[in-house]
Amino acid sequence: MLMLTRTASLTPRTEEFCARIRPDIKPLSMAIRPERGCEPNECFSSVQKRVLRDGGRIQCGWSIWEWPGVYLEAEYHAVYAPPDGSPWIDLSPSPIPEITHRLFLPDDAIAEYDFANEGVRRENIREALADDARIQRFFRIVEQKNAILNSIPGFDETSLKGQQRSNCNA
Repeated sequence: MLMLTRTASLTPRTEEFCARIRPDIKPLSMAIRPERGCEPNECFSSVQKRVLRDGGRIQCGWSIWEWPGVYLEAEYHAVYAPPDGSPWIDLSPSPIPEITHRLFLPDDAIAEYDFANEGVRRENIREALADDARIQRFFRIVEQKNAILNSIPGFDETSLKGQQRSNCNA
């Protein structure tokens, strides 16, 4: 699926999409700066390793993707917030090697991630850019797939508490 998308650019349409998710926050274009051992689609574990090594915290939010003319998508994502307050760092390489920047929408309202059950997927947020029934059908199929995967025993999502939860707060 990501092979057909690219990082969304900050257009009025993208800003409107992000405002529907978090009206009080503006998305940021972040350079992707992966470290050794960081893998695509493993943002939470990559950031957690960095936090355990250097301190700081996990900043939760959404990576904004676009399939031009087809749809916009917000994918649950995490970046590293250094302990000294310096700018956040996106440690996760893109699954598309040509992509060097990611549009990131911080979202402290989703400050939970279950490291004990990492297979649980938070549903992405999607918006069609064309009036095409196939796009809506695709959205339904992806939602059904995620529901099936999340229903597998042992993959229940739980909230983080105490210090763990503060790692996802701004």
